[in-house]
Amino acid sequence: MEEQLHIHYDKEGDFLELQLGKPRPGYFKEIGEGIFERRDETTDHVVGIAIVGFVQRSDTLKDLNISLPLA
Repeated sequence: MEEQLHIHYDKEGDFLELQLGKPRPGYFKEIGEGIFERRDETTDHVVGIAIVGFVQRSDTLKDLNISLPLA
């Protein structure tokens, strides 16, 4: 079964989260100031990314490239 990418943006908190597949137990690991990988608690695979202050960073994020595994 192909996993789906879920995108959630909280306008009030200016918080963007992209998650691959269904919600699962996991944890966040900071990879940059206010930028976090979401990792599966069991496999330690990256299953998402979260950005705090997304709109505020729009100019600084134009060159940001992030790769997420699909399997």
